[in-house]
Formats: sequence, C-alpha cells, structure tokens
Amino acid sequence: MAMTQSPSEGQSSGNSEDRPHSVRFYEAALLFSKVVSYGIKQSEKNLSETKNCETVKELYDSYRVKAYLFTVITENLIKALWAFENSEKKPKHTHNILELWRKFPEKLKEQVKKVYSECKIWTREDEKEMATFEETLKWNSKTIRNGKYDLSSSPNFNGKPIPCGIKYTKDGGGLIGNAAGVPDFSQQLLEFVKNHINSEAK
Repeated sequence: MAMTQSPSEGQSSGNSEDRPHSVRFYEAALLFSKVVSYGIKQSEKNLSETKNCETVKELYDSYRVKAYLFTVITENLIKALWAFENSEKKPKHTHNILELWRKFPEKLKEQVKKVYSECKIWTREDEKEMATFEETLKWNSKTIRNGKYDLSSSPNFNGKPIPCGIKYTKDGGGLIGNAAGVPDFSQQLLEFVKNHINSEAK
C-alpha cells in the first residue's frame, strides 16, 4: 500500500475513511510536523525583528509546544507502523504506545531502534546518558496525557534527555530551544515510516 499522497502535496486524498489506517496516521504525523516547523520559524522571525520580551515569551512557548507535539507525532507514527503490520486494522484508542510497540515484529523493532540509536544527544562531560527507546515511549505516553492540562513537561525521563530536537538545561528544568547537535527522533521516524510502508508495499 504505497503512500503516493500526503498533506504536503496540497492535494485531496479522497475520503479519509477509505484510506488505509497506516496512511491516515502517517499523514496526521506529517501535518503536525509542518505545524511545528512553521510555528518555530515564525516565532524566530518575529524575535529577530523585534527582540522584545513578548517575542521571547512567544518563542519559548513555541519550544514548549514543539516538545509536546513531538509526542503527538511519535504516537501517530507508532500507530501507523502497527496498523501496517496488522493488515490495516485500527489500533485501539490508547496513548500507551509502549504496549503497541511490544507487539511489533522483532525485525521491525530492530530497525526502529537503529533509527533511534542514531539520534545521539550532543556530548558534554556533565551530560547524562540519553533515555532508552522504551523510556522515551513511556515519557511520550505520560506527556501526551498531561499535555491536555500542562505543556511544561521537560523532555527528559528521570533526568535522561529525550531526543526531541529541543535543547534544555542540565537539570531538565527549562527549555532553551533548537540547537545544532540536538536530534529530533520524530522527524527521523517520519522518514523511516514513509520509506518502510512504501518499500514493503511494493
């Protein structure tokens, strides 16, 4: 079931109810990814033009939203893979993507973990090790639930950094923003899911 259309192409893919669940979850993730990218760029542009307290707060809020939307994108992509591997059945409504992950074929688990392992946090002597893949999924589930009420969750699991494209203070107490060398696993997974579904469908 090759994915030949996506929201980025500016075309209608027809009735969403008629499309495979894997495609629908993938397209949802892609859309949120575009929202994140546009919001950050717009806030950074505003800051460069005005450099006042309001634009600093706006940019900081954009980073907080990005950290939260990382969880939304990741959840949709895990569900896209699950649906594809299960004859396009719709996964049950849950934020516990670790439960879905445990049912993945071993080969696919290895492939996804390889993508994750390439998301190395920048190294500094005082930095702690990056969260494991399973810890990131646990953080993902907790953060997406709490995000309904609070967007201030720091991207770390028990002090271990989460590779969500956001730089943060050493103690995990605050977000600083985008930084070179800080990978975004959700973006790497987005590309993997697209390639995986297309290649396996051929």
